[in-house]
Formats: sequence, structure tokens, C-alpha cells
Amino acid sequence: MSKRNWGSGEVLSRKVGARIEELLPANLATADNVHFTAQAPLSRDFRPERAVGGTINVSGMVGENSQFKIVLELAMQKRDSSGTDPEDFEDWTVTTTFYRTESAGPPDLDPFHYYAEWHEEIGEAAASDSGVIDLDTIGDHYRYGGADGVATVLLTEIMANRGASAQSSRQDRVSHQGSLAMMGSFNTALDNGRISGTGWKLDWAQVADLIGPEAETVINRMSIDTAVPEKQRRAALKGVDFLADEEASRQTASEQSINRRLSSLLEELDSMNRGEGAPAIDLAQGDVAVTQERLESIIRTYPDGLAAALDDGNFGMARTIAESGDESYAKMVMVYGFHELYGAIGQLQESDRAVRNIAGAITAFGTAINRGNSEMAQLSLKRASDAFVTVTQELVEGGQTRLTDLRAVLAYHDLTAAFETHVETRDDLRGEDLAYYFDATDRLIESARRQHERAEKAREAYYLFTQQK
Repeated sequence: MSKRNWGSGEVLSRKVGARIEELLPANLATADNVHFTAQAPLSRDFRPERAVGGTINVSGMVGENSQFKIVLELAMQKRDSSGTDPEDFEDWTVTTTFYRTESAGPPDLDPFHYYAEWHEEIGEAAASDSGVIDLDTIGDHYRYGGADGVATVLLTEIMANRGASAQSSRQDRVSHQGSLAMMGSFNTALDNGRISGTGWKLDWAQVADLIGPEAETVINRMSIDTAVPEKQRRAALKGVDFLADEEASRQTASEQSINRRLSSLLEELDSMNRGEGAPAIDLAQGDVAVTQERLESIIRTYPDGLAAALDDGNFGMARTIAESGDESYAKMVMVYGFHELYGAIGQLQESDRAVRNIAGAITAFGTAINRGNSEMAQLSLKRASDAFVTVTQELVEGGQTRLTDLRAVLAYHDLTAAFETHVETRDDLRGEDLAYYFDATDRLIESARRQHERAEKAREAYYLFTQQK
């Protein structure tokens, strides 16, 4: 909250107090339960990046022992990085619940700290998390409502304390679930600097901008009622505690959402599997290794530094070095070129196996999740990650780079046509030309990209799996 300026200048506490009294029901202190709702447009200043439009809905309740919960719902749309066509926008929703109750979160929350759970959906993607947050976090993050979220929790704290203050027992008055227990009134806590964070203390000017008569937050659209909603009334007649009942309903809805998303992800993982197919390059690995070793032995007979100069693209130096050799410079470059081609072929084959390993690991992951085997699911994700390392080393940093450099060497020395002729006449290369190997590289990169998408979905699925009760 210290990063934002919600108020400036002096604001008399009596003006803010008068506005609070206007908002609160007259029988608040004696009511068993308090329920509140509000809806407002989402503030443009606090709207997340690329969000379009949006509304904020707030609802909540204060009950026995001043326990309370607040549900904040954001509904908006997300545009892509360049488009402005509304038909291309994705639905974007966030549901966040704040608790200071006996049944949710840690039992010993510090004042003005809250146990919060949020669930966010953008299109078909979803994410969830939970933890203890403070006023700073609420004010700084859209998932918690920003200024609207802070205003709502402050007003709820006032309602919770107002109800506790009317209790006949001093123990009940000072030991309730609200943050103001043992602090006295909201006014006293504010005047004494008890509502604070790292490097800041809440003052009346800020409170005025949040819940004062001219505040531009959702508070000024709030409806507060002490009448028990019909659903809660029926639950109470059955002996069902309203907070526990709401908690059970919330958990059930959350679990259903998680299960739906998890099932959808597992179906996507299965449908995206590229399956088995012919190797990218139909050439025995043993033949590749033997041929490359033979070519390397020939290169070792060439003048020292020739291969290194060609590797570095220092062709002038390579030509000078070659002058001391027994073979023509063109022949030396051709032998070097075949050495690099066979080296690239070996790396493409390693990459092809790695991509297949990724596909198999993620398929095994899906099977493990379906069987409820968390350990096997983790192991499958690790195998996929290890295989991605191989793809990076052997394909992106290996075969692809090697072929690109080879093409540059041949083009510079005007040997492309001659090299192609030799490639097409070699029996072990099946009469393929250089273009075949560039195409194989592109196909492998595309396969690796698809498997990377599967792996990302698998990680999300594993997170959802761990959130299941």
C-alpha cells in the first residue's frame, strides 16, 4: 500500500465517520449476521495489462465471533498483443476469497492479515493459489482488488468490531476474529498508528479516499443487510453453521472446477501426442559414427589449424594454412564439409530420439495422473525435462547450427553444387540432397515445439492434481 497514494490533504475523522455511519445498518451491533454486496466498473487505473472493460463484484458476511469472509469477483476480457477485434478477445475472470475465520487458514493471523484463495481463468488457461496476505498485497495486486479490495476489508473489519463491541462479556469484546480485537475502535487504532505496514501507517486522508464520502471505490455502491438470506435461514434451522456451510460449498465448487480443468488438460495431452513415426533421418547411427571418424582421421592429416579456421569462418586464414598441405584447398574444404554433415546427421538423430522420449514421458505422465500416482507423474516430468536438455544441445545448438554453418562455408567457396553432387551419389545417404537435412531439422524443431506445449500443459495438470483434496 505504501506504493500508492489514495489520499492527500487533511480529512477530518468526523466526516469519514459520518459516511461510515450512513453505510452501516442501524441494528448492526445487535445483529447475528451481516451480509453485504456491491458491484462497480473495474477501475481503469488498476485494470491489468491488456484487460478490456471489466466489473468488480463484492459479497461477504460477518458472523459468530466476528468471523468474516469476503468474495471478490473480477470479470473482464483480454485482447491479444496486436488485435482490437472484440471477437478475438478472451474471457478473463478472477475469484478471490478473503478469510478471517476459525476454519480457513492459520488460526493466529496477525492484525490486518488475511488468508486468501484466488482462482484465475483466461480463455482455457487457469491458475490458482492461496496464502496469507496483508493490506500492502491487497492494494498492489489486481487479483485482490487494489483500492476496492482494501476499502472492502477495512469496512468489514469495522463491521466485525462493531458487532463484537456490543457483547456483554469483556472476553467476547476483545478476543474476536477481527483485526481490531484488543485495539478498541477503528478510530482509536488509526489515531494510534496501529494500522500499518512496512514503512507506512494508514491515516485519515487515505481512509477518506477509500471509504469516505467522495471515495471512488466499490464501497459507495455497497448494500449492507442484517436480515438473514433465505438460504442461510434454512441452513440455520437445520443446525448448519453458515460459515462452515459456505466453506463446504466453496470447496465443492473449487474442486469441481479443478477436476474439469484437469480432465480437459489430460485430453489435450493425449490428442497432441505426435505418436510413433519414421525416424527423421533413416540412416544407421553406427554408420554415421564410423564415417565421421574416418573423415576426422583424414582431416588430422591436414595442416594444423585448418579445421579451426573453417569453424571460425576465417576463410582467408584457412586458405593460407592449406597452402602447406598436399591436397588442394577445395578438396580439403569438401572433406571438412562431409565431416560436418555427418556430425549434423548424428545430432539430428539424437534429437529425434529425445523428442520421442519427451512424447513418451508426457504420455506416461497422463497415465500416472489417471492412476493417482504422484511419484510416477513427477518422474515422468523429470524425464521430459532431461530430454529437453538434449534437444537444446543436439538440435538447436548442434545440428541446426552445424548445417547452417556448412551451407555458408560451401557458398563462400563456390562448392555448393559440387558438394550436392557427391551427397546425392553416396549410397549411405540414400541419394538425398542437402535440402532434405534442412527439412528434417525444421520437422524436428516443430515436433519439439509441440512437445514443449504438451509439457507446459502437463505441468499445469500436475499443479491441479496436487490441489485436489
